[in-house]
Parts: sequence; C-alpha cells; structure tokens
Amino acid sequence: NQEVAIPNDGSGSTARYVRIAATGTAHVKPVLTGTACTTADILVGPGDAVFLNVQGFTHIAYLQEASGSKIVITPVEG
Repeated sequence: NQEVAIPNDGSGSTARYVRIAATGTAHVKPVLTGTACTTADILVGPGDAVFLNVQGFTHIAYLQEASGSKIVITPVEG
C-alpha cells in the first residue's frame, strides 16, 4: 500500500481533477495522507484510465496487484 501526493495543475495549485492510468492492475483511492487503499477501491487495469474529482484530498493511495505495477497521475485542467 503506497501513497503519492496529488500533483499541481498548470496554475501551480493542487489539481482538482486527475486522470489515473496504470501499467499493471492496481486499486486507487483519493485520500488524506495516512489512509490505506484496499482491494474494494477503484480498480485500474493495464492500459485503462479513470478520471477523478480529488478536491479536498491530498494524496492518491494505491495498491499494486502485481509487483512492479505503477500508476501515472496527470492533472486535468478545468
């Protein structure tokens, strides 16, 4: 179980919307720091992507189903 900070958007503020893609199967969840992700959270498969409203959160928690899986978080401009 890992966490990564939500990136900044083009204006330098924390992004309000993000696109999350994965290189392998992973579960993701927007969280405040210190909150764990479980297999009951959003599933992102290899080559898939999800768009999330992350207002009010500071991090994305993720859980790899396969060793070496990575997530890519891209801020989406509103």
